[in-house]
Amino acid sequence: MAGIDDILAEQARRLAERESLQDRLTPVLEDFVARATGEQAACFAAACAERAAGILLWNAASEGRQAEADVYLRAVEQLWTDPTESPAVTQDDLQRLYELSHHYEPGGKAAGFAELAARVLWSALAVTEKGEPSAARSVSSTTLKIASGLEKATGTSLEADEADRQAADMRSLIEEGSAEELKATLREQSRAVGRDWLALAQDYVRS
Repeated sequence: MAGIDDILAEQARRLAERESLQDRLTPVLEDFVARATGEQAACFAAACAERAAGILLWNAASEGRQAEADVYLRAVEQLWTDPTESPAVTQDDLQRLYELSHHYEPGGKAAGFAELAARVLWSALAVTEKGEPSAARSVSSTTLKIASGLEKATGTSLEADEADRQAADMRSLIEEGSAEELKATLREQSRAVGRDWLALAQDYVRS
């Protein structure tokens, strides 16, 4: 069993790592929020939501809430393209669904990850629904919380990778000039990460 000194040393190490992550990511994020077009901000938000969506859809469907899972799926699709269904999914619609209308009690292994994933999606809709590139800050931080939580739960290294991924995505979007040219690539990459996160969450729940 680890002693108090070991525990304090580990806490200090994790704090230093988190501060280093923020030091690297924050300037890129603030530059992105200041310079990004609505299209670029929406693409960044969609990529983050895509990574989180697998856990959210799985949790809702596994609890028999398929109708809610369908709304979440429509919202993700809507972030990537103009809404094809009427009416479009709104932030208010998500706020009424299970993950954002309940306060979870400690102990539900998947519930916390699902709630964070729903909040990523909710914040991402603010970018497109309300035209608020500044909502990318919330999208970024909440997605990082999912990576951090999965890292702690599974002993994997995810948070630093997610911070670096977000920074790379934002730089690419600004440098390329058009989000449209990057959409397919970013979505494919984000779906792959989302599948990995889902597998980790499922293994954690089964453990």
